[in-house]
Amino acid sequence: MQYVKTHALQDQACLYQTLKFGGTWYVLLLNIDFATRQEALSIVNSLPPEIIAAGPFAQSSLAVQREILVTDENN
Repeated sequence: MQYVKTHALQDQACLYQTLKFGGTWYVLLLNIDFATRQEALSIVNSLPPEIIAAGPFAQSSLAVQREILVTDENN
């Protein structure tokens, strides 16, 4: 995806497709482990402004796995 290349995230992120809000969404995951959700949220303020503008959020790996399974089941 162009966004990943533009922001040089190829080696530090992965992308998956899901269905949200009645349409197709692409979710970009950074390959960074955090001890707590609060720690993950705190990194948002250090991201470049153009990435902050995209609306980053923290989600547990379990929540991501569930979302992928639900999307796979619906396809």
